Amino acid sequence: MKSCKKDVKKLFFTSFFEKSIKNIQNIWKFYKNILNFVSLKVILRLQIKKFIFVFYFLIK
Repeated sequence: MKSCKKDVKKLFFTSFFEKSIKNIQNIWKFYKNILNFVSLKVILRLQIKKFIFVFYFLIK
């Protein structure tokens, strides 16, 4: 009886931990995507500025 209780507890905890780890991974993926998106936008903006700068000098 006691060992059975222990097993149930163990099962519950392992499933709980697995779920929380999965949630953490999902949250991390989500943040990583946002970070990638933001950094991409920043890089694009910088490239555009550089391009405009070069273009401006070429025209001058």
